[in-house]
Amino acid sequence: MAGAGRKGAYRKSVLEDVLNNYPVPDLSKGETLARVVAPRGGNLMEVLCADGAEGLAMLPTKFRKLIWVKRGDMVIVSGASGDIETHEGASAAVKYMVIHVLYEDQIKHIKKEGLWPDRFDTSATTRASAAAAEAAAEEGATDVVAEDAAAAAA
Repeated sequence: MAGAGRKGAYRKSVLEDVLNNYPVPDLSKGETLARVVAPRGGNLMEVLCADGAEGLAMLPTKFRKLIWVKRGDMVIVSGASGDIETHEGASAAVKYMVIHVLYEDQIKHIKKEGLWPDRFDTSATTRASAAAAEAAAEEGATDVVAEDAAAAAA
């Protein structure tokens, strides 16, 4: 793995935890799945939660310069209390705290457990958009055939 050079024991344990654990969001603790919509800098990111709510999420110090999060990544977030402040001093701007960054195997595990929300099911979205495109193509094809028949009759 690139960048896996010398790390202290704590940083190694955090990395092992992120890569080898299979976390599941605990709804009783207010945890939910979210997709990273846009990075905002300073370890802040805009997220879209499974319930449709949007807000800023903060990456905890233990993940900084160890785990990288980009647009489209899935995370488990917990609702943050109002005492989190941004570096500009705006309090209560951050609504969520990132609990875990999810990778492909962990996402598969959550889907297998049946806890994956339909909002984030990309295969259903892809199938729906493909079906809509196919229906539009069929309508366009029948319009072209009707136009050709009308032109031939004239």
